[in-house]
Amino acid sequence: MDYIKQLRDLVGHMPLILVRPTLVVFNEYGQFLMVKYSNNEWCFPGGMMELGETPEATAKREIYEETGIQVSDLKLIGVFSGERLFTTLSNGDQYYNVIVCYTSKESSGQFTNNDSEILDVRFFSLEDMPENTSNISQCILLSSGFFSEVNDFQANHPKKSLRKETYDEDR
Repeated sequence: MDYIKQLRDLVGHMPLILVRPTLVVFNEYGQFLMVKYSNNEWCFPGGMMELGETPEATAKREIYEETGIQVSDLKLIGVFSGERLFTTLSNGDQYYNVIVCYTSKESSGQFTNNDSEILDVRFFSLEDMPENTSNISQCILLSSGFFSEVNDFQANHPKKSLRKETYDEDR
């Protein structure tokens, strides 16, 4: 994160455009891996790309740092951006995410938590997806075809209000 810290030293809290490769890892039961960040939101593993990194290398680095597992055979499922992925952190820093999302069914290793930002790591099915799923993960799920219809999501998560058209624009 030295690159982002250096940018912040120059521009303060002004909005930036940051690339955040993200990875949806499936286990043998068709469940997907999520991490619970210190803000108590569940999200697909991922993080900010550093200078000189490829999105694939960032996704692999981030999942290893956040979960202790290694992945291979990454497949690009989409690039997501736009107003719906604007973020303001608790310190006032603002940025627009450009999510480069991959999927993998090939993983190895044991879960370890070496990242102070991660509170928990678990596999979920669509039916038991946590209520406090991040906006980024919701966008990925709705825009990438993991749900056949938004109604499936709303039936399983009646407290959430998502409109499919919000996540389909600018895809």
